[in-house]
Amino acid sequence: MEIISKILCSDNYVNKSPDYGFGNKILYKMCNDFPKHDDIDIVEAKIWLIGRAYSATLERRVGPKFNLNKSLQHLKRNDSKLLYNIDDRIDEIRKITKLTENSDIEKVLTTHKYLIDFFTKLIENPDRPDIPIPIPQKRSLASKYLHFHAPNAFFIYDSIVNQRLRTITRTSRSPIIITTEQFGDIDNEYTSHVLRCINFRDNILLNNNITPRQIDYLLYGGY
Repeated sequence: MEIISKILCSDNYVNKSPDYGFGNKILYKMCNDFPKHDDIDIVEAKIWLIGRAYSATLERRVGPKFNLNKSLQHLKRNDSKLLYNIDDRIDEIRKITKLTENSDIEKVLTTHKYLIDFFTKLIENPDRPDIPIPIPQKRSLASKYLHFHAPNAFFIYDSIVNQRLRTITRTSRSPIIITTEQFGDIDNEYTSHVLRCINFRDNILLNNNITPRQIDYLLYGGY
């Protein structure tokens, strides 16, 4: 396939950069230096900056009256466990050096779904009749936000990358199928994306050392 040949022959595949630009380096440093979710101002800044940088803001398709800071303050007053549980989950997942179909994938998938539900809680507000129903799922933002907190564990979900990955892996299906019956509360779309990324890395590129960042960059057009 032409796109695979371009990727394998490109300088950006052979000569890999660990962070791909100063902007990404700042986001990685921010989440590394401030990984916790006990300070509302820091949480708001992380959600806002990553969302803006990656065209996946929380307020997108939600409405102009949405206020992230007020939503976070409300959630901390009424359900602070949601915030602190994120820290427990991320602390464990940051230990992952390479995600495979057999290593810690359940933790990654359930944490991603947990963050989708967390973002949904932030958007929900009974005092706002303008909130769209159903509430838009923040699948992409959740993957990007978690990626910067645990770069080796979370593949970035993006509509462009996902479509290209589907095309490339159409004739090379992952031998592993994961269902909600196995792992409980997971997002099926992101689960399929993760399995395609692992399949692409291991069975098409034949390079199981390539990182989630490199896969995203190459599939997005960095070849």
